[in-house]
Amino acid sequence: MTRNFLKHCFQIKELIKNVQHLVKPEDSAYKAAINWVKHDLEKRRVHLAELTSLIRLPLVSTEYLTNHIVGEPMLTEDRKCYKFVMEALTHQLTKVTQLHEKCETGKQHRNESFHVFLLGGTRDTWTGLKECKGYDISKKKLFSIPSMNERRGCNSAVSLSGVIYSVCGYNNGYLNTAECYDPATKRWSYIAPMNKGRSSFGICTYNDLIYVVGGCFTSTVESYDRAINKWHLCQSIPGTNTGFNRATVAENSIYSLTRAANVNNALYLFDTRDGKWLNLSEMPGTCRYELVSSDRTLFAIGENDCKRLDIRVNKWEPMPHMLTKRDGFSAVVAGKDIYVFGGRDDSQCATSVERFSIHYNEWTTVDSIQIENCWGGAAVLSGDFDSN
Repeated sequence: MTRNFLKHCFQIKELIKNVQHLVKPEDSAYKAAINWVKHDLEKRRVHLAELTSLIRLPLVSTEYLTNHIVGEPMLTEDRKCYKFVMEALTHQLTKVTQLHEKCETGKQHRNESFHVFLLGGTRDTWTGLKECKGYDISKKKLFSIPSMNERRGCNSAVSLSGVIYSVCGYNNGYLNTAECYDPATKRWSYIAPMNKGRSSFGICTYNDLIYVVGGCFTSTVESYDRAINKWHLCQSIPGTNTGFNRATVAENSIYSLTRAANVNNALYLFDTRDGKWLNLSEMPGTCRYELVSSDRTLFAIGENDCKRLDIRVNKWEPMPHMLTKRDGFSAVVAGKDIYVFGGRDDSQCATSVERFSIHYNEWTTVDSIQIENCWGGAAVLSGDFDSN
């Protein structure tokens, strides 16, 4: 075996490694290797298995694998090469099967029955509203529910054990009252008042408790135990919260997005085990966001832009923005989708219902509803119940 031949063999190995940086690198690596062997088949066939092992065949495009590689006689006739090809086919088949299962799971979630409760709001920023509406996501249909006992704007809402809670808000002054709606009885009932009134605050549930976080000009945090109908003060969230606060739960922790003392938005984590807050990251800018979560990802939905954060990485990254620019809207998660309702586009009420598919990473307009819902609370119930 000549020195020049060994040199060329080494060069082709290096070429295979280097093309990994190109577009469709594995396709290019395969072409380079197979053409080099065919150029002098008698002498170079012995290197075929070694070269094939350097190519990441499972990552070759499905079309190229099935149309060109699988039918190549040199590979099917060589025992080692044939094994590499079979492993690549198995990987591709597994990937297709997993994608199919993921799509079917998404369809199942979307076919589940979800009902969104849109509660209160305001038309002039000062006076709250009592009116409430329900929206059946699967049927794309509005339904009526009784008005709340009290006018509430900039209130927050959450569901717990099949009951809807509407908490605090603003009505010519900060409210500390709270009430709940039972779909079975179709009645609103007051629950114990909070220790401090607030508006534009975060709300979420964890471990059968309701947590209320911060708000406009307050950093206090309280939890509600429905078993004893009582609110308990928790450690306040750090910083001066002059604008807004939103809260959600992911991986057994409470996350809160709020306006920090240095004007930027900041993300905090509340550890319920020791009752302390941890500052995680900042989000440059002063825009208000709705904060929701799915699995290990937080989604910040804003008027001008949207961002997401994988809690394992703790880094905000951009995502597609809503189709309609709006402020004062409500955002909820139903299944594996994010739904946005209401708000205002400049001086007009936004009537479109938008859905963000987490799986497909895109927004679509799914409905248009004639309802004025701005700066109100929103909560989701799953399952069937009588909405008539």
